[in-house]
This record gives sequence, C-alpha cells and structure tokens, in this order.
Amino acid sequence: MYSLSLPLDPVPASRPRVTRWGVYYGKRYTEFRKRGGEVLAEFDWSPALLTTLPLLGRLRIHVVFNVVKPKTTKRVSPNGDVDNYLKTLDILNGILWKDDTQIEIIHACKTFADKGSIDIHIEEINDGDIREFCSA
Repeated sequence: MYSLSLPLDPVPASRPRVTRWGVYYGKRYTEFRKRGGEVLAEFDWSPALLTTLPLLGRLRIHVVFNVVKPKTTKRVSPNGDVDNYLKTLDILNGILWKDDTQIEIIHACKTFADKGSIDIHIEEINDGDIREFCSA
C-alpha cells in the first residue's frame, strides 16, 4: 500500500470547450493542472516509492479531496461533483500509475479543510479483491 498527500487545493474539472482551434478548459482548472505539474515535479518522493513507479497492475484507491473552505459559505461540503474532482487525478498518469484505466475500485470523498490537499492511498489488487468488493 502506498500513501501520499499532495499539497494542492483541489478544483473540480471543468467541462471542456471544443472549438475548431482545439479543446479548452476553464481558467481555474487549467491553473490547477499547471500547479499540479509543478507540485509533482518538486514533490519529495520516497526512494522506495520511486523504484516502483509508475505502478503497472490493477489498483484500488482511496482519495480525499481537502478543499479550502471559502470565508463566506453556507455549504456543508465543497461545490462540484465528486466525479469531477476525480478527473483531476489525470495529472498522476505516467507518474503514480501508467494510466488511470488501471483503477478498478475507488473510494472518494470531498471535504472542507483549513489547508488544501489531495490524500491518496493506493493498493495493488487481484481477482479475489474484485470479487469480494463486487459481491457486496
């Protein structure tokens, strides 16, 4: 099992805009992706983890999106669908795992926090794990 916490304030993925000149994303999401690349380049990777990355097998992940709470809000949870927060994990393709298609089981939640971060726990799985999970 691998665990890490990325010091990023999560932003839900925006809907892509398609024009004849290309595909564009919203400004906040584009800035998040840029900052995510910078954080990953500067991240203090453990030497043991570096020797095993990117993971190539089937994966189960647990991810918590800790979003900085706005100064004024009546919301009890962050704005945005949790599946749009999950789309932000694409920045980890080729780094933590070869491709996010390897993720077969996922547990995700979003919550307000004083400091933004994305906490990820990754576990490689086998057929028995899938059968156990899917039969519940």
